[in-house]
Amino acid sequence: MPSFTPAQMLTAANKLKALPVHQNPVLTPSALQTHIPAQAQPIVSAVMANPTYARIAASGSSAGSPGTGSTPNTTNLSQHPELNPKNSRTRQANVRHQIVAFGQTNLSSGVTAQVSAIPYQTFKATRCVISPMTISGGTDKASAVSNWQVGTAPQFANLNSEPISMFAASNNAAFLDFNECAPSLSISASVQVAASITFWGALVGEAPGAAQQDRPMRTKVSRLPITSTSIAAASTITVTITPTVDFWGRKIVLADAGTNQWGDTFNITAGANGASGLLLQEIYVANVPQFLSAPTANVTAYVPCALFNGLYDLWLDLDRASVAVPYTFQVYNPGTVTLLFAGVIEGDIYDKG
Repeated sequence: MPSFTPAQMLTAANKLKALPVHQNPVLTPSALQTHIPAQAQPIVSAVMANPTYARIAASGSSAGSPGTGSTPNTTNLSQHPELNPKNSRTRQANVRHQIVAFGQTNLSSGVTAQVSAIPYQTFKATRCVISPMTISGGTDKASAVSNWQVGTAPQFANLNSEPISMFAASNNAAFLDFNECAPSLSISASVQVAASITFWGALVGEAPGAAQQDRPMRTKVSRLPITSTSIAAASTITVTITPTVDFWGRKIVLADAGTNQWGDTFNITAGANGASGLLLQEIYVANVPQFLSAPTANVTAYVPCALFNGLYDLWLDLDRASVAVPYTFQVYNPGTVTLLFAGVIEGDIYDKG
């Protein structure tokens, strides 16, 4: 293949960017022969083979109107994807949407206690979810969250508290715009409940990293079912989900089995409600953890499975799974009855066109 200067490669990539999808070989490989002149095919092939220039070439016609070379206005979604994630499937290449779990904390009735989540990378929280089991520990009149802090920086505009149900899994209004938290500092709050209960919760937010994680230039959204698995009371099991092709997970949806399909109130002894009564200790791809929770010696950090119920469209950037390297979920049932773990992962696969 002939060599080309960076300027030539950039010019070619920008010209390809202006083509509609069916004429852009980066997105439709067959277009190289059908829509690119023979004399231009060598440099176009060089652009297709170079990840940097191929991404530039794909950035227009893959997302904008065909033939315009424009890109959609995704500034707000890039900064705050939780506000309306259904508007776009685009991603910022340098941002990953990830989760940090709070450390499990035993709360006593009427006593204010501090809970904290510690990320091991730089992390900006945009949403908090508290487990339905914790919320059901008392009414909002006596159960409240106050004194949100990132490190020592206050996140509330006054010294009052808000009802704990503001952080129910189905509350789409619970949007946060917290300060960025440095690694190993804590994001903390003061919590009071009406009845003694265990606190479980998690933060969703943005962290530096390659969200694209070597995704192909041309992808389509596919679904990876999670086989229904029974989890006995007070036990932790490993659930493995194996795709048949390379798969980049971006959203998890877990089901509640029973009449309370997507409820946020949960009686831990009253029946098999699936996601409402389960917790995730970790998700792994090979041996790589997918949560940003910093490990601690004496406290286990759990993510409420209710975070992934169907009422909230949650962006998440999981590493690539494959036949050889599946997703592995560590699921804990803290209750007194057997519960079901089941659902689906939405993600990207290679689109052959």
